Amino acid sequence: MTQAKEFLTSFSFYLQIDGVVDNLPIKSFSTAQVETEVPSQIMGTSKQGKAVLQATPTVINSNPIELTVITMIMDGDKQFFEWFKKCIAPDGGSRQVMTERKSGSVFALKQEGTISYQCDFKNAFPKSYQPAEFDASSGEMATEQWTIVCESLLRTK
Repeated sequence: MTQAKEFLTSFSFYLQIDGVVDNLPIKSFSTAQVETEVPSQIMGTSKQGKAVLQATPTVINSNPIELTVITMIMDGDKQFFEWFKKCIAPDGGSRQVMTERKSGSVFALKQEGTISYQCDFKNAFPKSYQPAEFDASSGEMATEQWTIVCESLLRTK
């Protein structure tokens, strides 16, 4: 008897970034679409006089691949922010963005806790940071939002 394949839920995942994050609670992770240009043109006509049309993938869209990460704020935890400071130097200091580019992965877990989905990215660095919003009438947990740019994004599992 073959075992039924499990559909993954979107709530059971974690993010790993080399030397930055290994076990930080992540509220959400999303990425922009990776796409290629696809021109479609008539290549000629057939013996019956019908147009021969072909769509062919060409270059990958040259826009940077952006990942959006929303992190939960934990007392004393500044891993992402320290990485941001090294790369962007918001205080006007020297930037270390070329030496601080990182690789990482997002993993989705099956119900039993084993990895069933993996998407790897390379040469990533933080592009923007949105600090937490605080509201005395809110029942929400405090979060920070990060936009990370990377040069490649590939599903490996």
